[in-house]
Amino acid sequence: MGERFHIRDSDTEERAEELTAKVRAAMKRREIIRMVKEDARLDEIRLENLSKIEMQSPSEHVGYLVGALRDGSVFYDKGSRNYFTIFYQKHREWLETSIGTRLKMLFNRHFRIEEYTPGHYRLKLSSKKIYTMWKEQFSFPEDGQGQGSWNVPEEIKRDTIHVKACYIRGVFDTEGDVSPTSSKTPYVGISQKNEVFLTELKDILCEMDIHAGKIHIIDAKSDTLRFAISDRLSLQRFIMLIGSEHPVKARDLYRIRSLLDQ
Repeated sequence: MGERFHIRDSDTEERAEELTAKVRAAMKRREIIRMVKEDARLDEIRLENLSKIEMQSPSEHVGYLVGALRDGSVFYDKGSRNYFTIFYQKHREWLETSIGTRLKMLFNRHFRIEEYTPGHYRLKLSSKKIYTMWKEQFSFPEDGQGQGSWNVPEEIKRDTIHVKACYIRGVFDTEGDVSPTSSKTPYVGISQKNEVFLTELKDILCEMDIHAGKIHIIDAKSDTLRFAISDRLSLQRFIMLIGSEHPVKARDLYRIRSLLDQ
């Protein structure tokens, strides 16, 4: 990924390592709290990162944010004369840990998290420079247009496999799903209305030897499309290489990995 985006001071390895450590520490604290709440035995707590592709460079962290913008907005508000970047999520802690930590460390910008409807949160940041970065470097759709035409950015396609993996993790954390406990077949899926985007995601996953099924309609009313990964080896590689930072999806991937390891 070209280093055109503005990052506080310079893209040093020290800053990237500091950011990675903060994200990792927050994820570990979250896992401990969850396990204790579920009254799990301490010797059963496993805190290792699900993904073996660990984010280290600023480009990888930005790649994650770009993927997470699949459930986000980038627009200019004429009334307030502000250039907004907004991330949406039901889980506030994900906004704080995975999004807020990165925005603060990478760009040194203030933001706020608000509950705009009961049980639904958004992280809101005002910055013309960051707005311009999403629009120009990553081709986020023009103001007023939906994401139906937003495919995988060329900047991501040209980058390393590590950046691509981080991008897909961001997409999965916002638009992905995991098979429920009632399902006899474990799977992970990603849904979108944009078939080109899903096809490009499948191509990137194939580069990692992760093979998804056919793209198909799951909701005719909204024209929502989806692909799923259910092949055992592909699932194992998805969990190992992509992983998740989402509090619910990371737990569900851990459950699936335990089933696959049996």
